[in-house]
Amino acid sequence: LHQCLDESRVACGVFSGSNSPDLVEYLAHHTEVDFMGIDLQHAAIGVVDSLHLLRALQAANPQVTPIVRLPCHEVYWIQQSLDAGFAGLIVPLVESADEARELVRATYYPPVGDRSFAASIRASLYDLDVDSVNQRMILLPQIESKRGLENTEEIVAVDGVTGVLFGPADLSLSCGWAGEDLWSYQPFLNAVRTVVTACHNRGKLAAILTSEFEPARDMGFDIIGVG
Repeated sequence: LHQCLDESRVACGVFSGSNSPDLVEYLAHHTEVDFMGIDLQHAAIGVVDSLHLLRALQAANPQVTPIVRLPCHEVYWIQQSLDAGFAGLIVPLVESADEARELVRATYYPPVGDRSFAASIRASLYDLDVDSVNQRMILLPQIESKRGLENTEEIVAVDGVTGVLFGPADLSLSCGWAGEDLWSYQPFLNAVRTVVTACHNRGKLAAILTSEFEPARDMGFDIIGVG
């Protein structure tokens, strides 16, 4: 994923809502993806399960960047996922700059944040120094509500926020757009432009999870989860 971004290429990946290491291993080995997201928000996947999925992914293809979508904002889930070795976090339903700042505090080691250090965790087995972890961290608050959309500029401006993940389905429900053909619906397209422009004006990343790869790419998203 970092290589894609360094080369200004759109990063393409998939999300897994299956609690099956075999499936994750198969996908990582037989598809050309830049990242894989493990979904703890909507799938019946716990902390220990996510560790097994992460191991399967890294064994099958170490070049695929592992990202996890958390179930909530709690520090426990952030700490457990990062200590397991996930390289990026997607955090659902972020609606304010204050919420984003709290996520930064929990995600980054000092001096950027307040993440605590432990030498016995899996993520410490590979001699990654604190500064390197901070520099390569991917933190994507999810914009998926009307209030979050209204506060996009302030959320993106928070230091430590890498970018945002735009959530089409939940945003359409929040804004009353359910049932519309979103990628030809002007209010939705305006929302997309608001988010992408806010990210790029700050030199940050615009991400999305959608089955519509080409429209998302043409609208300027840097990271696209396609399934």
